Amino acid sequence: MTAVPCRWFPLRAGGQVRPTPAARVPGRLGTARFAALIGVLLAGHLSAQLDPALEGLLDARQDEAAQRLIAERLARNPADHVALCYGAMIPLLRGDAARFDEAIERMERCVELQPAESTYRLWLGRAYGLKAQSAGVFSALGLVHGVRTEFLKALELDPLNHDARHDLLQFYLRAPRIAGGGMGKARALATDCEPRDANMARSLHALILIEEGAIDAAWQQAAAIGTPADGRVAGYARTLFRDLAAAARVKGLADLAAKIDAEARRRATPATAEPP
Repeated sequence: MTAVPCRWFPLRAGGQVRPTPAARVPGRLGTARFAALIGVLLAGHLSAQLDPALEGLLDARQDEAAQRLIAERLARNPADHVALCYGAMIPLLRGDAARFDEAIERMERCVELQPAESTYRLWLGRAYGLKAQSAGVFSALGLVHGVRTEFLKALELDPLNHDARHDLLQFYLRAPRIAGGGMGKARALATDCEPRDANMARSLHALILIEEGAIDAAWQQAAAIGTPADGRVAGYARTLFRDLAAAARVKGLADLAAKIDAEARRRATPATAEPP
């Protein structure tokens, strides 16, 4: 489905280059750390196309037309959870903070109507994350707890929801312990993915190693990624190569960065290459 740039959801599959990690702040939700976390959460994308017509309108940024169609559908059926979801997506995708509460209400209604839909759980968690960005520290802590809860539930409902697994991993990497983060949780999440999708698991392990500054080890994981059958996994792999090359340059590893860039170009095909 529609993705968004790092404002949270990219307009192409996979995440965007992650913000520079902020220092961990033990015992409290540090402002820099929290800002970095929210920036990461703004790098997700919809995991399933629920309605091609609405999807096309959002991709084309024809929000007014999309809102008219959503209003028509909800007038016919107020319990149209697909229309409710897309209605929530518009302010989230466009960063319309004045409508985040409305978006949360709509996503909570989607979850109420379809509690077993993994995609709705994922986007409810993302909506909480966006709202937390403008909330006070105590409200933000509560909302961040909701982010983690919904990401976990999305993954429980669909262990192959790679978007939920990716977002949850980023949460574990960025959130302080008081909010439920932790490197050990991130590693366990990546390891749990190994029997489900080896390529996605390698991407996740590489992200952890980048966070730890182990660029050579991350490169070994990235280089071992095969050709993913899942387009979402392919998108995350492309993003990983960009992140890894950037991290190598920051470390002064210019030769390795060039090698990573060359491998990314080699892997690119007309079906997977991104526009310049």
